[in-house]
Amino acid sequence: MAVTEPAPQPVVVLPNEAGWLHRLRERPDGTREGLVSWSETVQGFRGGLKEHEPQWRPVDQIRRLKGVDYTALERSIERVDVATVGDAETSAPTPQGWPPGVPAPGEAGWMTAATTWLVETLPPDYRAHEVVHNPHVLIWMAACHSEHALAALRAGYRSASVQLKPHLQPHVLSQVLATYQKEGARLKAVAHSIQVVGRFLRRPDTGNEVASHADPG
Repeated sequence: MAVTEPAPQPVVVLPNEAGWLHRLRERPDGTREGLVSWSETVQGFRGGLKEHEPQWRPVDQIRRLKGVDYTALERSIERVDVATVGDAETSAPTPQGWPPGVPAPGEAGWMTAATTWLVETLPPDYRAHEVVHNPHVLIWMAACHSEHALAALRAGYRSASVQLKPHLQPHVLSQVLATYQKEGARLKAVAHSIQVVGRFLRRPDTGNEVASHADPG
């Protein structure tokens, strides 16, 4: 049975990037680290958001936000010994972009947990349809849904400054744009994880091969 991990919580990854705190761990010397992903704003005509995969950072490089409850993450903090830290930093126990809380490929129950995670990326009402649980359909549908969600978010971000500016104070408009940036980072991470999970579920040696056209264009 997969262990349920607490949901990631928003943080600021210093110097000033919007990010997500996925897990906490305490090293043998007592120092703490957080597993964070974040989006970096790249300036210029071809700028935008550059997404960074989750990585361990010292907690003094992570600023928590007021009003956000980090209790669940604190309660699930990992205490690691020297050997565990060494193994984690010299090998890749899970594929890059693999969703947090889902057992790595090859571990007991990973296929069931990965399939459940894919279903949960879809709107709740989709789960009532039996065909959605077909792996061929599920991978394709989850990828399509995330792609369209990102497209809608980007459209909202582009039009917010023009359509909302006459109605909002500048600092409120800035909060709207920051919300779009944070949600954009989250949705891009989900979209990437869907691709990674789909690749492993399609592998012939998993016994659950899915046709290659399941990937969206």
